[in-house]
Amino acid sequence: MKTARLTVVGVLSAAALFSFVGTANAAGTPQTAATYSSKGDVSFTLDNSSVPPLDPRNPVKDKPIQDNPDDPVNPGTTGPLTIDRVSNIHFGEQKISAEDETYYAKPTEIILNDGTSASAPNYIQLTDKRGTAVGWKLQVTQEEQFKTQDQKALEGAQVTFTNGVTKKETSNKASSPAAQTPVVFDKFGQAKTIMTATKGSGMGTWFENFGDSSNMDKSISLFVPGVSAKDQAGYSATFTWTLLDSPA
Repeated sequence: MKTARLTVVGVLSAAALFSFVGTANAAGTPQTAATYSSKGDVSFTLDNSSVPPLDPRNPVKDKPIQDNPDDPVNPGTTGPLTIDRVSNIHFGEQKISAEDETYYAKPTEIILNDGTSASAPNYIQLTDKRGTAVGWKLQVTQEEQFKTQDQKALEGAQVTFTNGVTKKETSNKASSPAAQTPVVFDKFGQAKTIMTATKGSGMGTWFENFGDSSNMDKSISLFVPGVSAKDQAGYSATFTWTLLDSPA
């Protein structure tokens, strides 16, 4: 009887152990009880707002510069592909000379976000927010010769842009467009290409600076022949900047 009793207990213990192991395996491999589908979505619209001007030396999108009341410029354009800011070109007051002379544009004076002023290269800022990465082309045209208010021309005068430096807003990860300097304005009314963004490049905000801290005062020149008649007056010319929506 004692032996039989031990045998029965042994069988019951084995069965209990088997039952425990089977339960553990089932818990470790859960089976699908139900499925359900939901959706996520997003849509995009064009950003047609203007882009504030930034410091061309160190362009940070959260630190726009202010308008300089002593050197007002036209407001930037609006839309998904914009020209945001172009500095005026000032060659200053010069003495009348009978010799050939080359004059250089002064650096532009910008007003920083904190209200302080700083000298910076003359520059253009543009932005591509289209999201298509198809590229663009930037051109500039000198519309006419430098003239006085009574339309007397500064004959033979010629402007040249040199020392192009391409920069982008600091958070911009896009590939860089190609810049083309020097640019000589040898014909009036003829567009000159400054920058070209091929397919896949040029998205976001970009700058073409003329010079850097070492040569920004020698990067845009005005040659005036000594034989040109010069009135004791101010002369001005118009430069038209055009942003094309493809690099072709």
